[in-house]
Amino acid sequence: MKALIPVVLDQATNTYTKWRGMFLTILGKYALTHQVLEDEAFPSRPAWVQADCYVLTWIYDTVSRDLQQSLMMRQGPAHRAWCYLEDEFLGQKESRVLLFETKFRNFR
Repeated sequence: MKALIPVVLDQATNTYTKWRGMFLTILGKYALTHQVLEDEAFPSRPAWVQADCYVLTWIYDTVSRDLQQSLMMRQGPAHRAWCYLEDEFLGQKESRVLLFETKFRNFR
């Protein structure tokens, strides 16, 4: 997977958008985008579980060790891992924007 997605997602870098784009492209290649973009889960279907394990392994393989640990502590399907990463990176961006807006308004 690292050959297909050479970007390692890390909280210290600003590569989320690039990582996400590459990851979704690879998932599309294997018709697996539904594993991360859709809320529906089918844990009783072996094929779904197998596909979810593939995607989760790919996620683990392309993120930093710190993010791996955080994801593994939450133990869930690939969709939950995807949402966690999205919240980590996009949620922080929104928080920073609000912080800068406040600083700007209070600037004299």
